Amino acid sequence: MNTVNQLYRWAIQRGLLPFALLLLGTTGLTGCVSANGATAPQAATCPAPGTVTAATPIVAILGTTGPGIDYYTANQGGTASDLATVITGSENISADVIVNGVGTNNTAPDLIANKVLTADGNNNLLRKNNLACKDAAVTDAVNTTLAKASAPQPLDVFDALATLQGNLTGLPSKAPVNVVLLTSLVNTASPVNLSDPKVLANPVAALNALAAQRLIPNCEGWRVAAVGGDHASPSLSDAQSAQLREFWRQYFNRCGGVLVEWSQHLTTFPVTTAGIPAADISQIPIPVVRTPKTIVATLGGDVLFDNGSAELRAAAGPELAQLLQLINGARGRIVVTGYTDPTGNEAANLILSKNRAASVASWLIGNGVAASRIQAKGAGSTDMVFPKPTTPAEHQANRRVIVTIYTQ
Repeated sequence: MNTVNQLYRWAIQRGLLPFALLLLGTTGLTGCVSANGATAPQAATCPAPGTVTAATPIVAILGTTGPGIDYYTANQGGTASDLATVITGSENISADVIVNGVGTNNTAPDLIANKVLTADGNNNLLRKNNLACKDAAVTDAVNTTLAKASAPQPLDVFDALATLQGNLTGLPSKAPVNVVLLTSLVNTASPVNLSDPKVLANPVAALNALAAQRLIPNCEGWRVAAVGGDHASPSLSDAQSAQLREFWRQYFNRCGGVLVEWSQHLTTFPVTTAGIPAADISQIPIPVVRTPKTIVATLGGDVLFDNGSAELRAAAGPELAQLLQLINGARGRIVVTGYTDPTGNEAANLILSKNRAASVASWLIGNGVAASRIQAKGAGSTDMVFPKPTTPAEHQANRRVIVTIYTQ
């Protein structure tokens, strides 16, 4: 090891005055001299976190902990890994890169790297080594720190996003935040278990459950790239993957950000496109029970209506279209029954359930079903699927509209 002063004396002794003068500008930096004379990056040439100004772009990597991170750090068929693509793209925009983990509850490591990927130094060699040192710090945070942490059981993506919001609070940068999710997004921690098909099929109810517990952060200005979000075990069906994508699109819209990427792996970074379109969930079947004389379809109340409202949501279109298709294949009468959960005043619940049933009936009439075939009624919180609901999913199951279609 040689200090700058030692290198300076070495250069003077050998008559290398220009090199000696150049070294004078590097006072305070240290380096290791290798056999070929190159200076290897050292901690002193790799300051952290670097200078963040109002114009500094921010890149936040949220990576899963445990062996699963290998999915994102391995080269993909000869092309760069997702992590390498993010680092290269962050260099190109001189971004401040922070690395957090995604684990279970609040146990995931956070701020294990915080580097502004600019090349600092008074000569080309020092600048090159300085940037390489910062790249190595980011890479090591993912490849070593996250990889050696315990695999999450259950996975808590929402807590990681809340932690990230806290990390970003107070930063002087006013530039958009590029968030890269290198993790499965099948959240299994309370209060929303996205591995439950009933929860996944009703994103509005899941979002309401999160909002009720203040688990939706302020993500204003975030541009979110989700990589391998449906990479889960057991694997998801195409329909479930579409539902998961739609949940997260609505989640980031709701907190003030935008989901700009949903893919198995990154091909470029940063992602400059606008937000991804709504997933096509029109072919996801609504629950139907058939008997020799009836078809009974159950529609999620939170899919059809906003909380406390009897006005049909625009997002209810796909479920209603499927219901209309079932009705058009039958000849008999139709009974539309609204239900609520037991929360609140039962008299008000009965009125709300009647109004919601009436809204569905009106939609059907407006789409060509004879009014003489339809009876709409409310049942309040009677006949609950879960008589003593304790979880958001159980309350959600009780809030429903049941349509009984007589085939003759």
